[in-house]
Amino acid sequence: MHSLRILALSTSLVALGCSKDSTSTDQGSDTGTVSTDTGDTTPQYEEGCILVDGSGGYKWLEDALEVAGEGSTISLCEGEMDLSIELSGSVNLVGPGSDLLQWTAETNKPAIKVAGGSEITLSGFTVSSTRNGIEVSNSSNVTISDVTFVDVLGSGVRSIDSTGTVVDGCSFEQPPYEGGGDTSSETDTGDMPDSGSDTGMVSASMMDTGSPTGDPVPYTPDPIGYGGVEVSGGDASVSNSSFIQMVGFAINAINGGAVSASNNAIYYTEFGQPDADGNVSDGFALWVQDGSILTTSNNVLANNFVGIFSDEGDLDLMGDFIGGGAYGIFAVNGAFTMDGVTVENPYTTGMRLVSATEPISISNTTVWGDPEIVASGEALDGTSTGMLLAAPEVTVSDSTVYGWNYMGMQVIPYDNDVSATLNNVTIENAATMGLYCGEGDFDLVDVNIVDFRTPYDPYTEDGASISSGFASSFWYSDVTWNGGGISDSEFIGSLAAFSSLAIDGIEVAGNAEHGLWIYDSTAAISGSTFTRSSASGGVVSSSGDLTLTGNTFSDNLEQAYSEYDSGTIVYGYLYSYQSQDIVSYSGSRLDVVNNTFSNGSESIRIVGGSNVSIEDNSWDSYNRNAVYAYGTDDTVKVKNNTATNIGSYFIYCQTNDIEVSETTVDGVVGYNYETTYFQDGVETSTYQATWYDPAIYASSCSFYGEGLDIRNSEDHSVSFYDSSVELYDSIFENSSSEGYLEYGTIDFRWASAAPSLIANNVEIRNVDSGHGMRLNSTSSLGGTVSISNVDVDNAFKSGILLDGLMDSTVSLTNISASNNGYAGLQSSNVSGSLSQLTASGNSLGMTCDTATDFDPCESLTLTGNTNGEHEGCESACLALAGSGGDSGDTGSTGDSGDTGDTGN
Repeated sequence: MHSLRILALSTSLVALGCSKDSTSTDQGSDTGTVSTDTGDTTPQYEEGCILVDGSGGYKWLEDALEVAGEGSTISLCEGEMDLSIELSGSVNLVGPGSDLLQWTAETNKPAIKVAGGSEITLSGFTVSSTRNGIEVSNSSNVTISDVTFVDVLGSGVRSIDSTGTVVDGCSFEQPPYEGGGDTSSETDTGDMPDSGSDTGMVSASMMDTGSPTGDPVPYTPDPIGYGGVEVSGGDASVSNSSFIQMVGFAINAINGGAVSASNNAIYYTEFGQPDADGNVSDGFALWVQDGSILTTSNNVLANNFVGIFSDEGDLDLMGDFIGGGAYGIFAVNGAFTMDGVTVENPYTTGMRLVSATEPISISNTTVWGDPEIVASGEALDGTSTGMLLAAPEVTVSDSTVYGWNYMGMQVIPYDNDVSATLNNVTIENAATMGLYCGEGDFDLVDVNIVDFRTPYDPYTEDGASISSGFASSFWYSDVTWNGGGISDSEFIGSLAAFSSLAIDGIEVAGNAEHGLWIYDSTAAISGSTFTRSSASGGVVSSSGDLTLTGNTFSDNLEQAYSEYDSGTIVYGYLYSYQSQDIVSYSGSRLDVVNNTFSNGSESIRIVGGSNVSIEDNSWDSYNRNAVYAYGTDDTVKVKNNTATNIGSYFIYCQTNDIEVSETTVDGVVGYNYETTYFQDGVETSTYQATWYDPAIYASSCSFYGEGLDIRNSEDHSVSFYDSSVELYDSIFENSSSEGYLEYGTIDFRWASAAPSLIANNVEIRNVDSGHGMRLNSTSSLGGTVSISNVDVDNAFKSGILLDGLMDSTVSLTNISASNNGYAGLQSSNVSGSLSQLTASGNSLGMTCDTATDFDPCESLTLTGNTNGEHEGCESACLALAGSGGDSGDTGSTGDSGDTGDTGN
């Protein structure tokens, strides 16, 4: 006896290769004739074309199954067959080909049900059914190949608690069911996750089937059936198969089932009946639920409502293409691994992977969203996102996100903080927000964010805060970033808010607003390059703690445009040379150490804040304002820096304390100014000029300078206004060819502040216009001036000019003034002491007006001055009383050198 059993065999048969009216040999009617007993007990089967193990020849499948033994192969014939069978044991059921044999199941039954079977193969026919096509339960190693499922009202294949189920080379097609009928399924499909924690149920309006790529795929309205292959428990593989217009799903794993899907083509999977609110809970090409596992390889999923959906199931995807639909991949609460996956143009989201406890790993993957095809992102609600990743651990490597209108990639925690690694990742042409990282530890290596777009106003309605517009942003996170960079953002390159950043070796280039914005965060940036920075700044620190070490800032010469609407004409202004490298607003710390700056507009702007140190940096070819400091809480320290070819204002200090030491500036060449004017968008004129200002300017500052070496300044060297100044061990050489005639190359003016100056061991040489050192006070406040060990040689006018210091305590000691065009020392309205003045080779050695008084006035060496050793100083200096000098002093005060011009 063989063990193959035939259960519940239908009695409604159509013989293969025989007449429909033929009757089975064991179903004949009793004719009343007594047959002769031949003694032969072997059943007699009506002959036909069905073969068992290549022999026999049976008209009826039931006869062939009766004869077949374990593992037998039954070869079916061409034609049509209407029946339903149930198999157990082991058998190979082989048809002539899916286009040659049509198998129609009995009403409300599958065509084939395998129960408790093992090593069964089914192939080579087409199945139609008002329920499922083929059911496999509690079986092992059942293989279904070269079977076409069409007009199936349930699922094509349903495998329950079976192992080794194989579906290979099959075709699942669901054209409209002309006879009507119930297309619902007994399977509980469940709902999409709740929108509060995840995204909620998807709307039926999101369904956009579009057109598949490659050869045309047939599409008909109102498809029937429910699903292609369902695996409940156990495991199964589905390969080399096509699924066209499934309702609900193409492949579904539930109840812990494990499915491997490879080299399948799945098109137009649609959702079932929406609820009253238009929400749906199915329509997934590949669907994993209830602790199931889906492993894929090289599938093509095009224009399905959702490409892959997982609810508490694991995904291991490799080499799949997913295009069109509402979502590419939507997965909640599982372990998700993806390698070599391509997602193109799902309307809502490319990948949405959310897991409370399991990791996410993505590699060699591209998620592409054509901005003209995917959602607009205008609602700013997450629609139109490339990747949304939320899990305790996230890894993304060798991958690209392109396009999308709300967000390129979002990496956030599901519950607790996330730990994420991004390696060799590119986010290109994203809009509104590019890379968003929140609440976790992020390690970025070779991450590039390029061509970020801002299609919507990034400011909130009141204009007080910015809600979007970041090519990348980090919130409440610890971030390391090595390699890669941010370039050509239409708004802000990167924001770090309430975070800690360690950045090394990235490039920040061409971002329309802030390159990097450090907001209430700590950032250490090294080895990086900043180019084409905007007027807002390459690096901007706002209430942050910023350290910049060993970076390069170059080619920062960008323009800035502004408009004024007068009501009748819109005036536009395009300003050139507007880039800024580093900006710090109310920063808690700014350390700029060992950086290189070249070919730029403006360099460092400090407004408010504290703990500023600028040390061991170099500048070359900068337009103006290498260091601008305003209103800081404590002293800005600038030490051991070098600069060449600065336009003007290597240091610009306003209402600030600043220390500048061991700093060399060679070449202050005048800065370029250019503005192009527009009216109603039409260019009307352009103004270009070169303006000249000194290397150092301080207004209302406390300035400490030591070891300064400033040479070749077209304008005067330094200018101080209403400032308290200490100047030590410094040299100023070759200056003032474009300077004002009445100013000094070191110029001090006080109008509303008390004069305050200590200058010691200072050399001034070769002043082409004006004085070597000028002190001018119109202030009503008395102060203190101490000048000692100062040597001035070859100034166009006086070596030192003192004016308006009557109410101040003035002390001059060891002054040397030689070869100056007017006086070595020129004084008017001064009261103080003078000791050790050496003046030679000047026009006059020393001049005084009648309001000048030096007491004591001693140790004067006035020799070789061409127009006299002194003039008007007998009453001002007791040592000169009655001497008359060699000048033929007439009592005139001489040229005071001051026209009253206080501006520059």
